[in-house]
Amino acid sequence: MADYKKSKFSAKTKEKFGKLKYKSNKTLLHKPKNRVRKKRKKLPSLKNFSKKLFLTNANVNAPTKFSSKKGLAIFIAIALFFTYILFFTNFAKVKNINVYEGEAESENAQIRRFVEPLRDKNLLLIKAEDVQKSLVNQIDNLAELEVKKKFPKTIAITYARFEKVANLTNYVGPQRIKKNFVINASGVLMEKDVINQNLPFIGLASTKAFNLGAHVINEKNLNYILGAKKEYEEKFNMRVDNIEFLDKAREVHLTTERGFEIWLDIEVGYSDQLKKLKNAIPKIDIYNDNLDYIDLRIQSAQGQKIIFKRF
Repeated sequence: MADYKKSKFSAKTKEKFGKLKYKSNKTLLHKPKNRVRKKRKKLPSLKNFSKKLFLTNANVNAPTKFSSKKGLAIFIAIALFFTYILFFTNFAKVKNINVYEGEAESENAQIRRFVEPLRDKNLLLIKAEDVQKSLVNQIDNLAELEVKKKFPKTIAITYARFEKVANLTNYVGPQRIKKNFVINASGVLMEKDVINQNLPFIGLASTKAFNLGAHVINEKNLNYILGAKKEYEEKFNMRVDNIEFLDKAREVHLTTERGFEIWLDIEVGYSDQLKKLKNAIPKIDIYNDNLDYIDLRIQSAQGQKIIFKRF
C-alpha cells in the first residue's frame, strides 16, 4: 500500500520544478494582465509650438496698462523739471563773455560793445552763427572770427586782426594836409599818427580827413596796389618808394627810386601793363634816361602802345 501512495513524479522532476517555484510564468503567449502600458506623449506641431512661443513672449514683454501710464507720467515730470531749470531759472543765463585775439585775452572795445547786450540772456536761445555774422558785418578789421557757446553760462569769441600792410598818407582838401595812418589788409585804418618804415607808402587824397577805423580802400584794390609794386620791383630790379591811388580816376601811380612814375589802369591787370614796359626796353631806358612818367594805361590792338615823357 505504501508503494502505491508514492508520488508518480520522480525526485529529479520535483527538484527541477522546485527551482522554478519563484519565477514568473512569462511567455510570449501569456503576458501579465496587470502590466500598465505607458501612454506615449504626443509632440506639438511646429505651427502650434511657434504660436505658443509667440504668445508667451508677447505676454511677457507687453507692458501693462498701469506701467505704461506710470512711465508716461514720469517722462512728463522729468521734461517739465528740466524745462523749468533751463528756461525759468538762472542756470543757463550768460554770465561770462570771453574775447580772445588769438590765444591772448582781449579788451577789444568794438566787439565787447556789440556782445555786451547778450549778458543775462538765455544761452540756449542765442544763435552763435547770428552773432558771428553780425560781428563780421559791423567790424571791418576782423580777418578771422569764431563764436562758441560754452554751456551753461559762457560765450567765447576768438578773432584775428588783418595784418598791417602799408602806411597810408591822407592828403586832405585843396591844401593837401597830411594825415598819417597804418592800413591793414582789408583797407581799414588801424593806427593814427604812426609811420612804419618797414611797410610801403600809399597816398590817397580826400575832401575830408579820414578817421581811425575807417574803411578807405577795398581789399581788391589794395591787393592790386601792393601786387603791382611787388611785381615791378621783381621784374625791373628797381625799388618803388611811393604809390599814389587815384580812386575816382581808377589809376595807380608807382613812384620809383629814380623819381619817375609808372601809370597803371586799375581796371586792367598790372602784369599785362608791366609786360609792355619790359618789351619796350632798351627803347625806353628806365635805368639811364631822365624820365618824368611812363603811361602804360593805353590799350591798342597790338597791346604795346606806351606814352612817356622825358625831362
